[in-house]
Amino acid sequence: MKIHEVCQRTGLTDKTVRFYEAQGLIRPAAEERNGKVWRDYSEGDVSRLAVISELRRALFPIAEIGQMLDDPRKVPELLSRHRGKTEKMYEELGELRVALENAERRNPEGPA
Repeated sequence: MKIHEVCQRTGLTDKTVRFYEAQGLIRPAAEERNGKVWRDYSEGDVSRLAVISELRRALFPIAEIGQMLDDPRKVPELLSRHRGKTEKMYEELGELRVALENAERRNPEGPA
């Protein structure tokens, strides 16, 4: 299938699909015709893009997504490490929220 159909099915933009391809996360079949490369995306590519999209929403870096896709045995370790990072970010955001609330209480009318 062509990139337009892939984008419709995944909700990704063509720029995003091409970026994931450039990063080596998907490898569609390619054929050169009249000096131009035509890509043919498979159902497997679409499924892989859905997984990539979910992992990106979970804030996984591209490099770690590539590791998970290339070696599924690494998934538990990477998920565990990411969970730890996420929990730390959550704590930091909570601290930031408290600091903002304290600043608002000290100066309810805004900057002078």
